[in-house]
Amino acid sequence: MATSKVLSADEERYYKQQLAILRRMKDRYTYEGMVVYDSYICQKYWVASTYAVSAKKAKSNLVYQYKIEHGLPINAQIDLPGILTIG
Repeated sequence: MATSKVLSADEERYYKQQLAILRRMKDRYTYEGMVVYDSYICQKYWVASTYAVSAKKAKSNLVYQYKIEHGLPINAQIDLPGILTIG
């Protein structure tokens, strides 16, 4: 059984700062491919990028970005079947 160490106020503040830095670390994701709106290809080729903590969140951000750029309603069903690359 592991024992827990009581941290000083300075140590606790340091670890909280380090944890906050790790949470803010995001990767750049780039999407290249078609955009499908309600089962119809509405754009054959679209390129966009975003920063996110995961591929799932990046795809969500890109869908939202597309809706805003093209004046679509927020509840529109958009699918991005193309390639999502990291880096």
